[in-house]
Amino acid sequence: MRSPDGPATLGRDTARARLTSRRSFLKVAAATGAVATLYAAPRFSSFGPKPAYASITGVIPCLSFIDFDTIGGLGAGDKIGTNNSGLQPWSAFGVTVETLLRDQSAFHPYGAMIFNSAIPTGSDADLRTPSITGGIDNTVARFNVLIISEDGVSSPITGPTGGPDDDAAGGVIVFQFNTPRKLTSIGLLDIDLNEGGNSGIQTRISAYNTAPDLTVSTADHVGDLISSAFDVTGLGNNSWQTVPFVRAGVRELRIRFRNSGAIGRIDFDCL
Repeated sequence: MRSPDGPATLGRDTARARLTSRRSFLKVAAATGAVATLYAAPRFSSFGPKPAYASITGVIPCLSFIDFDTIGGLGAGDKIGTNNSGLQPWSAFGVTVETLLRDQSAFHPYGAMIFNSAIPTGSDADLRTPSITGGIDNTVARFNVLIISEDGVSSPITGPTGGPDDDAAGGVIVFQFNTPRKLTSIGLLDIDLNEGGNSGIQTRISAYNTAPDLTVSTADHVGDLISSAFDVTGLGNNSWQTVPFVRAGVRELRIRFRNSGAIGRIDFDCL
């Protein structure tokens, strides 16, 4: 069982069983392996609201997905990004994350943050998974998701107010890859049809064949765009959608939120 601050120590058979449930998501590729801790199927600890995990440390040759639970032992309120906190949970696999303002003119002042969708905070019941209000296709517990923080407040991690809260003004979450990847799909939570009087396209996904230094320029480098940007039409409050987004040779992925929302999962292949 896991305390609020550390991974669980479970029996070998239990850990093996939980690891097996995740193995189908890990590609054994001809790449230099990275030593990391794999946090297997989540359950809840009696010590608090964070998911509890079995943990197995070893070499994982190639990570083929990010779901904000499996690698890094992340919990609600953890801030992600060099410009935000210095925390880069997937850097061992060549993946880094930063967050920009919606107009991409500068870094976002509060950046990306982990949100526990099983126990919503910050008055964000629309980020609950699974939905208890009939959110379209929101039928599976997603546990941790990634939001753009509205105010940088990371605690308390329980209660209807305070704690992690997504930014109604939106922003851009940027994923950079040290080697080209083939993206396959992206899971998005709570992309509304019409939020704050803004109808139409709420989220735009763009992939690029270069990964520039964001400390030099955060601007959209449209000349390096792979194919065209993909505009996501929301399914409504508290909805879940898996967006097919197939792009090869990707060095950078930008997910631009016009309003609030969250990323639940990114799937890709190692080339």
